[in-house]
Amino acid sequence: MKPIRTLLAAAMLVAVLLPTLAHAAGYSIYEQGAAALGMAGAATASVNDASAVFFNPAAMTRLDGTRFYVGASALQPVTKFTGQDPYPGSAGSADMVRQTFYPPTVYATHSWAKRWAAGIGINSPFGLGVEWDPETFAGRYLVTKADLEGLNASLCLAYAPNEKWSFAAGGDMMWAKVGLKNQAYLDLGPYTGGALGTTHVADLDLTSDFTPAPGWNAAVLFTPMSEWKLGAYYRSKVVVHLDDGAAD
Repeated sequence: MKPIRTLLAAAMLVAVLLPTLAHAAGYSIYEQGAAALGMAGAATASVNDASAVFFNPAAMTRLDGTRFYVGASALQPVTKFTGQDPYPGSAGSADMVRQTFYPPTVYATHSWAKRWAAGIGINSPFGLGVEWDPETFAGRYLVTKADLEGLNASLCLAYAPNEKWSFAAGGDMMWAKVGLKNQAYLDLGPYTGGALGTTHVADLDLTSDFTPAPGWNAAVLFTPMSEWKLGAYYRSKVVVHLDDGAAD
C-alpha cells in the first residue's frame, strides 16, 4: 500500500501546484466541447468523446469504434470603454457594438486493435473581435473594428502500450485572417493658429487573406487506477505571417 499512497500524494501535489492551463493564448476559444464546458474545462484527463482530438488526443485509445462530434458555440463578448482626463465626459465613454460569434467544432475518431486510435478535428481555437461606433467613439482614430478569425485542422495518432499509459502526437494546420478598421484625421491647429482643430479625412480598412501555418501537438494519459487519471497536452507555437490582403 505504501507505493500507492506515495503515488497518490505526488499526484495531489502536482494537481495543486500546476495550473489547469498553461498557455499564452490571447483570444483563445476554449469552448470546444459540451461535456468539457460543463466541467469548467477540466477535460484533459476525463474527456470521453470525440472532442478528445482537441482536449487530449491520447484519450482516443479509450474510445471504442468510430465516434463523431459536431457542435458550435454562441459567444457574445461585452466591453465598455471609459476615458480619463483630458478626455472626460460622454465622449470618453462608450459601449462596444454587440456581436455574436459561432465557432464550429467537428471531430471524428476511430480505434482499432485495442491499442491504436486516430482522429481528425476542425475547430476555431482563436478568434472574436471588437467594434465601436465610428461616429462617436473617442478612439476611432485608433480602431473602430478589429477582427481575428482562426480555423484549425488537426490529425492525431494515439497508441496505448498497456491499460495505464496512452500517448499521442499529431500535426496542425492553422488558417488565420485579421481585419482592422479605423479613421484618419488631419490636425489643422498648427496651420490655423489654433483656430481649427482636427478634421476627419479618411476611413481605413485593412484586411488580410486567410493564411496557413503548420504546428504540432503531443499528449499523454496515465491511469494508475480506475478512480484516477492524469493527462497532459502540448500544442506548439504557430506563427502566421500575414503578408497578403487588401487595403481600402
